Amino acid sequence: MRVLYVIDSLLGGGAETSLAHMAAAYRDQGLELHVAFLKSRWDVAEALNAAGATLHPVMLDASRPRQLAGLVRLIRRVRADIVHTTLWEADVLGRTAAALTRRPVVTTLASSSYSPAHLAKPTVSRHKLRAAQAADAVTAHLAVRFQAVSESVATDMARRLRVSRRRIVVVPRARRRDVLGDPTPERRLTVRRGLGLADDQPVVLTISRHEHHKALDVLVGAVAALRSDRPELVALVAGRPGRATESLTEAISITGCADMIRLLGARTDVPDLITAADVVVIPSRVEGLPGAVLEAMALGRPVIASDIPMTREAIGHDAYALVAVDDVSGFAAAIDRALDDPERAAIAARARTRFEIGFTPEAVVPRIERLYVEALEATRWRRR
Repeated sequence: MRVLYVIDSLLGGGAETSLAHMAAAYRDQGLELHVAFLKSRWDVAEALNAAGATLHPVMLDASRPRQLAGLVRLIRRVRADIVHTTLWEADVLGRTAAALTRRPVVTTLASSSYSPAHLAKPTVSRHKLRAAQAADAVTAHLAVRFQAVSESVATDMARRLRVSRRRIVVVPRARRRDVLGDPTPERRLTVRRGLGLADDQPVVLTISRHEHHKALDVLVGAVAALRSDRPELVALVAGRPGRATESLTEAISITGCADMIRLLGARTDVPDLITAADVVVIPSRVEGLPGAVLEAMALGRPVIASDIPMTREAIGHDAYALVAVDDVSGFAAAIDRALDDPERAAIAARARTRFEIGFTPEAVVPRIERLYVEALEATRWRRR
């Protein structure tokens, strides 16, 4: 089966990283994977190539009509059996191109978009968000099946896109253990020394773009609250700058925590950083299925995260702590408790077992293939 996976870019966000981790399992499952992308950002291109995927830049950064025409030509040229789309621009253009070529299309629902949390972002225009939702909803009816990364995303998006919940199948994201590596003591010490950290220094890590919904301001507040009791604490923030960078650096300055918080920028060594950390902290206000949580689970690091449905589904009772959204004192208390807790390793080990059962490519890709088969069977009559 030839699959054309249409995505906005290969920037290295959650959707792109998950696809890069799954690409080899597509090949092993007998699926021929082609990846079409629309923007000139290539962070995970090498990983996709190495896993056997064929990459197709489609009129990069051109107008949407030109990219739509390019997708139509590409679908015909590669003789795709099925089109799989993810992320807004790829969804709208990919679904339309699939309809024009009479190919069945599957769409990944990667987050609970158009929610009150999205509207609360300072940079979001209500009118633009509602226009995007309308375009998404109209083209969503061209999709035969949907893959939601969590039950809560499936429920929310069925309502917001006005599609039948029966057409949505929940299949989570995945990570490859061999790519992440092993969390050995030697690796931990090597990474810490490379960062100039003492072997026994308390270190927390968050992996996040600088965006309002990632709630890095909550992390800053929690670190500031711990300053008097844990002056040696270091919080690492791995993630590219974004629309909240200015407010984030201002908050760090105001709280006087510049010596405790390191903004590392975009990193290609996130698994190393997780191995070096004592605790991974994810204070997000909204998520789809947070890849950072999966990676922390796989590498046996305890997770303190916001108690939102998507994170709860991923790690459940195997989190070290789930804290109410925006609860600065709650995050501070959980971090403080975790750093001295002899049970944290056992809790992280349970989360690692949970990862092995449900979030590896070997567990996930066969479920995606079944979704493709269902989509093909549901539309076979259209192609006769």
